[in-house]
Amino acid sequence: MAEQLLVGNIRRRELVTVLADSYSTPPTVAFEIDLMREVNRRLGEPAVMSVCRPDSRSADPLQVVDFLTGAVTFEFRQQAGLAGTMSPKATMAAEVRGSLGAGTFLQGFRSPSKSRFLVNVALYGQPPAPGKVVAPDLIP
Repeated sequence: MAEQLLVGNIRRRELVTVLADSYSTPPTVAFEIDLMREVNRRLGEPAVMSVCRPDSRSADPLQVVDFLTGAVTFEFRQQAGLAGTMSPKATMAAEVRGSLGAGTFLQGFRSPSKSRFLVNVALYGQPPAPGKVVAPDLIP
């Protein structure tokens, strides 16, 4: 999943460092090396320069990303009938959508370029939200 997310969002000739939230993997899995190798292979050029997995509790920017990601994914879980509408998470997700001016994230969303925060919710296999630059293999 991390691989597809990166392939769909890295532009040509863009160099990136990936900060991925730390989670446990078997000792035989070299997540950082495997991710960098596969993304670069699929893009056909070196784009991922390094991958680091800090614990998100020690990095405020990762906490913000976790928070926003949770708000987006919660709405998709609600649509699938896997989450309710009255929980604190439901309230938080609705507040985030309202604060960003997004009625929904279900069709994708891109905040206006003059926004205080730039948020882009791209859906794999769907046309991009207005203003989104698309990697060649994002849309089938």
